[in-house]
Amino acid sequence: MNGPTALLIAWASLAGCATWASASDTRALGAPRFARHAAWGRVACLVILQCALAVSVLGWAGGLALVGCAWMLLGGLYVAALNGWPAATQRWAWRTGWAALALAACSVAMERVIGEWRA
Repeated sequence: MNGPTALLIAWASLAGCATWASASDTRALGAPRFARHAAWGRVACLVILQCALAVSVLGWAGGLALVGCAWMLLGGLYVAALNGWPAATQRWAWRTGWAALALAACSVAMERVIGEWRA
């Protein structure tokens, strides 16, 4: 159960990349859509939720390593995709990233509830 949940937690990094790109002046997307301080808040909340879920699933070292590596790897892939398909990449990264975080949270919650129920 930890493998798919860890993949969902890592995939949620795309929501942060899409949020930050919306607040930045980029060649692919043009002018920013909202202020950068709003993006800081959203991305900070996302990283905190990601770290909390990853630590609960994989432990301290594995969880924090997962989040850091996911941001580096998926951030690079996001930028590469953004250069080719800016509108579609932005839209789908935001949608699937937040959906992955929600599914990961539900998965961790269900695992905890079922674990307590069996005990």
